[in-house]
Amino acid sequence: MSLLDLPELTRPVLAEMGSWTALRKAHALMEAGAVKSVDWDKPVLTGKLECEGRVYEPELNLRSLTFIQNKCQCGAPGGQACPHSLALCLAIKKKVEAGGTTSVSSPSLSTVGRHGGRPSRVQRPGSRVQRPQTWMVIDGSPAYLSIMLRDRDYPNYQGVVDWLRRQGFQYEHSNGKWWLRSQHKVLNFLAIERAEVDRVYAPGYTDGFNQRTAMIEPVKLRCDSIQDGRSTSLRLELTAEGVEPYDIRQALVSNCHYIIRGNKIHLIEKAVLDKFRDASRQLSGEPDLPLTGIFQADIDGAAVVSTSAVLDEFELEAELPADWTERSAAIREVGRLKPPPLPEEVAAKFRTYQLIGTAWLWHLYNSRLGGILADEMGLGKTIQAIGLILCYRTLDSGRWTLDNDQDANSSGQRPILIVAPASLLGNWKRELSNWAPGVSTYVHHGPNRISSYDQSLESSVKCPEYEVWLTSYSTLRNDVELFQEMEFAFAIADEAQHVKNRRTHAARSLRAIDAESRFVLTGTPIENTIEDLRSLFEFCLPGYLKRPPRDARGEEKEWHEKRHLEMAAPFILRRGKKMVAPELPDKIEQTLWCGLDSRQRDLYNMVQVKSQQRMMELAASGASENKLRFTLLTELLRLRQVCADPGMVDPEYPMEQSAKYLAFMELLQEALDGGHRILVFSQFVKLLKRLRSLLDDNGIRSEYIDGSTRDRLAVCDRFNGDPEIAVCLISLKAGGTGLNLTGADTVIHFDPWWNPAVEDQATDRAHRIGQQRTVTSYKLVTEGTVEDKVLALQVKKAALLRDLLDESAHQSAKVDLSTLKSLIAE
Repeated sequence: MSLLDLPELTRPVLAEMGSWTALRKAHALMEAGAVKSVDWDKPVLTGKLECEGRVYEPELNLRSLTFIQNKCQCGAPGGQACPHSLALCLAIKKKVEAGGTTSVSSPSLSTVGRHGGRPSRVQRPGSRVQRPQTWMVIDGSPAYLSIMLRDRDYPNYQGVVDWLRRQGFQYEHSNGKWWLRSQHKVLNFLAIERAEVDRVYAPGYTDGFNQRTAMIEPVKLRCDSIQDGRSTSLRLELTAEGVEPYDIRQALVSNCHYIIRGNKIHLIEKAVLDKFRDASRQLSGEPDLPLTGIFQADIDGAAVVSTSAVLDEFELEAELPADWTERSAAIREVGRLKPPPLPEEVAAKFRTYQLIGTAWLWHLYNSRLGGILADEMGLGKTIQAIGLILCYRTLDSGRWTLDNDQDANSSGQRPILIVAPASLLGNWKRELSNWAPGVSTYVHHGPNRISSYDQSLESSVKCPEYEVWLTSYSTLRNDVELFQEMEFAFAIADEAQHVKNRRTHAARSLRAIDAESRFVLTGTPIENTIEDLRSLFEFCLPGYLKRPPRDARGEEKEWHEKRHLEMAAPFILRRGKKMVAPELPDKIEQTLWCGLDSRQRDLYNMVQVKSQQRMMELAASGASENKLRFTLLTELLRLRQVCADPGMVDPEYPMEQSAKYLAFMELLQEALDGGHRILVFSQFVKLLKRLRSLLDDNGIRSEYIDGSTRDRLAVCDRFNGDPEIAVCLISLKAGGTGLNLTGADTVIHFDPWWNPAVEDQATDRAHRIGQQRTVTSYKLVTEGTVEDKVLALQVKKAALLRDLLDESAHQSAKVDLSTLKSLIAE
């Protein structure tokens, strides 16, 4: 995007180039008329500003909004937009929106503010400016208020009258005014309601009112950062001159929004109180935090980022330690990342978004933080992680290693740990040899692996000498004591959805690793509930997402989940194919509905009736919920088998007569006639083997992958390299991750699975970078069966994943007992 797209250069885009603090200062410069000239000569923006007795002439190169170049006399870093250059962006944007050109030189810019030069319709409290013929006129003092409504034909006249009565006002016919005669009620009204009255009705205030309320001052919200040695804390406090914290606390406890001291009245205005309440709740993580007027929290680690976000959200000014802004700015604003220190020959091969992803990972590592790289499947998460390894190796980043660290290797660096499913270890080794051939790698897997750190010192495998250790989740679980003896620079968990249950041995073993930083690679950071996300964060940022109270329900539970999504967002980098690789062909998804013939329908109905009878018998016998759930899943499996291939339930039923096989053969023949090649996914290995036998009988060459296939990469290479192989049959769980099958452009899901994210991952074996043709994905579904209902469940789970990535609220999509029962109902 360039500045020629100025109507789209709105506040969020400007925020990518500079911090929110700088953006607020830029608005202030605009309002003060500091911008004297501005000129846009693509891709360079230049101009002149005068403020505080100095002249600034920024030069902003916007060739890339990610790695911008800025030159300004204020001394701002070259890769960061300063308030002066942002003010130029605002000025030229305003000019273009007004219908002008991209060249501006006019002192009239001083009249253009954040509201586009339009006069505000809200009168500031205490202002002496009189509005002619104002509909609502307010007079009074701290002891009374009178409100006159001049026009009974006002559209919402009766609504205002009802509202005044609810506020305690009484109408007097003698003077036609509404009166409130109670100091307590008057001061509370001014503190709570006045700002909203000003905003909605823009009333006029008499000179007498302004004079008699001149002693009223608002309580202020002060924000300070406090440093004590290495620890830092943030303090929010409601303050007023001559007022003690105890007085404010007592006022809040007694629901009194004012404090009287001498001849001064201090109002605790609603806006200030709401800001204090909401900010302190966000910072503390407690939705029902008592209001005391003072809040203080210790800030460390990843909390620095969420704290900075809260300060910006509520526009709280505070002098933050320099390392706060340095650590949080680029995490929250990707546009401020510095280019990663990759070797030139490698950086030249990286796509722009891959450079950004590597820069993001590198910045997190240097900040002693972790995160989740959640790019859509096929965009090269493995390559970006290898980029991080190369950055670490290039700059000898063992500087985090303590002096005389006995566990550091000979170069002063700690080793790097990569944990992945066993099926992907070969893929990792191949990618490391391609992208980082000079990095020494040890695959700790198989029967001949070392058993202890001490043993390695006496064998050919010497722990300190290898830069990268590769292992599987199961091996890590079995050899966790070995890995606990080592200290790693950082650990990478690939396809970490395998450890989303925090209670499993694999998840506990992963968390036990001693690493300076920890990273997760997964295209599906959440599949079922937000507990998936919390489990991943317990590994990559331990203690950051504190678990909510066990008894949290309803709104309280939703509050915690929404907050955790917001807190997690800066540490999740997610890009889609359309965003970063528009040259990638489209993916077309289509559902094909298959009808059951009478024989297959009779078999389905028979299994369904037996399933319902079995559940009724178990319920009547008082079976436990776990027993019911297990039985339900077993019965559902049988129903799904009837839909996919009745022969799995009735061995005498020929597969050639099943509805799905007939639909599949029609698709297959059409695809072969059009020169297409096909991936077929199913969760039933028995079905895939029967399909392969039938394909062989029809003279159609195919490849096959299931959980027992040892060299999956070799199968992929044969399929991709031989266009005569028309079909690759793949077990859904065995081939859902880590495989590149761009030789195919058609995907058939023979039977739907609970989780749409798993199916998407499978489809992306073909729809990934390197694919030259449009990918078509077909889902075969039998009408009026359990598969029909599974699709509805998929919609809920897809919405849950989307909620996470869009940082919006969501609801749990756990497949509970009642949902399972509904799936076998008629």
